[in-house]
Amino acid sequence: MKNTFIVIFILLLLYPLNTNAVEADSLFIGGMDIKIGMKKNEVLSKLKEKNYQVTLTQGSNDKLMEKWLISEDPKMATSVGSVTFQNNKVSSVARDWRRFYGAEAISIGRELVGVISKLVEGGNDVRVFVNDIKEPGISAEVIILMSGRHCILITVDSKGIQISESIL
Repeated sequence: MKNTFIVIFILLLLYPLNTNAVEADSLFIGGMDIKIGMKKNEVLSKLKEKNYQVTLTQGSNDKLMEKWLISEDPKMATSVGSVTFQNNKVSSVARDWRRFYGAEAISIGRELVGVISKLVEGGNDVRVFVNDIKEPGISAEVIILMSGRHCILITVDSKGIQISESIL
């Protein structure tokens, strides 16, 4: 795995990385793109057509601003996302990511929190680079977080995830 890391790192240095941030105004939730500014009745009816459960959250009885939870199964306590309406139009939308359980998931989560915390402690800007590597014998998605000379490399391949840290 160490040789793979070295090869990936060299390839990343050779490949141009797209560092342009994308300003997105929609998220794909409940089988549809929910876009900022969409009408409330359009969003709720489409979600219901696709058999998603939409539930008004407690305390959201103000007609000017309402938050609705979106779930796949009304019996499940977990949601796939939420949408907030202001003046009957989408003002914010959130997608809930999958939850991971177990000791290994907790360990990876703590590692990520720890290494990312190091990057932001110094007050430096954090740059994010993303690359998809498809070469003979190598297929991986890579995220690089950089702050000054500090670098965090997150590599996801067919074997799993690897997180490494370096000073360049």
